[in-house]
Amino acid sequence: MTLPRQFLSRCPSCLTNFVQLWCDFTCSPNQANFVRVIASTDDLHLVENKTQYVTEVAYYVRDSYADGLFQSCKDVS
Repeated sequence: MTLPRQFLSRCPSCLTNFVQLWCDFTCSPNQANFVRVIASTDDLHLVENKTQYVTEVAYYVRDSYADGLFQSCKDVS
């Protein structure tokens, strides 16, 4: 979050909205409602315990939320 914070801190509402979006994506208890795994693959480095990791996801947000995020950040330069 260091890079986004450096760039987006010029607009507190933009930063807050971006951080909320990222936090929901990474650790929301309701993540299954808006994140879908599209592709995964096996970790070839682990011989004993085959582990899969995600390589692609679809992240669903309401149009109104996406528009609100855009509107809060569009003038950040």
